[in-house]
Amino acid sequence: MKKILLSILLVMLILVSVQAQRRNGLIGRRVASSGSLIFTFGPNYSFADPFDSKGFFGPLINQNILLNEDVSIGFRQIFSNNFGYRASFSYDHFTGSDVGVNVNQYRTNPSRNYSFYTNALQLSAVGEYSYMWGRRYSRYAPNCVYAFAGLGVMGFLPILSWHPYQTSTYNIRTNETIVTPVIPYGIGYRYDLNTEFSIGAEVNLRFTFSDYLDGFKPPPPDSKSNDVFEGLSLTLTYKLF
Repeated sequence: MKKILLSILLVMLILVSVQAQRRNGLIGRRVASSGSLIFTFGPNYSFADPFDSKGFFGPLINQNILLNEDVSIGFRQIFSNNFGYRASFSYDHFTGSDVGVNVNQYRTNPSRNYSFYTNALQLSAVGEYSYMWGRRYSRYAPNCVYAFAGLGVMGFLPILSWHPYQTSTYNIRTNETIVTPVIPYGIGYRYDLNTEFSIGAEVNLRFTFSDYLDGFKPPPPDSKSNDVFEGLSLTLTYKLF
């Protein structure tokens, strides 16, 4: 009888201990995470061949960033350790010309009348790390800064016009779809309006493995690197769970 009572008491103590640990999240704890749809839009700028042969910064092409746009939609998931990921699909548009550019500085003909526009589609996946603060309610912190980096692929179609006899030494690719890997990275800020909607802004840069975002590649030594473009986007986030 004593053994039975001791056994029952031991089982009860184990159950109480397990239940206490469950309440403290030590046993049977589910990994907390949140999933959201994120929409971004804003201007961007293409650093197409940004350095001249002497190493001085100065784009060969003049651009109006108000005519360059970036729009994307994606899914973001953040885990309890503040790490997460985001998968996005984006559309980008670039346009530019050599009007107002001192092309003599770059050993080119000032009357070449060069202009281009490029449409691009991109699929990407990035890893994120978030830092949150300013807890107003018991379950979430309204302020968040985050950094991200990842990989993607971009397909783009450059359309350009120029005087062929003046740019005969340039490698030209126009009216054809070009596919290139891309490395997106950047930082952002997010503010929770409530438990569902958030607004924010982010600075994003994308390094491409192509030098034809503007449709041409200058001959060495003017062409120093592949094309890079940068954007400043406003963000709208809707939390799904």
